[in-house]
Amino acid sequence: MKYRMLMVDMRGMRHMSNLNKENVGRAIYEVRMRKNLLLRQIAVDAGITVSALSMIERGLRRPMDRTFYRLVLTLKKLAA
Repeated sequence: MKYRMLMVDMRGMRHMSNLNKENVGRAIYEVRMRKNLLLRQIAVDAGITVSALSMIERGLRRPMDRTFYRLVLTLKKLAA
């Protein structure tokens, strides 16, 4: 199954309702800054390394489908 575009209901984050592999990094960064979270906290929850998450956040790497899905679920949980 491909997760190139995944609709997510995120209260208070209307501008991020259409997450895709290109903008998920920016969404993670914004939630992380707003909630004052460390990269490590999100990486552990999503099951990826801190360095991989950092590269995704900065737009240097696009997540694989499975990683993208886990990141979206993590974002949804954090945004609630």
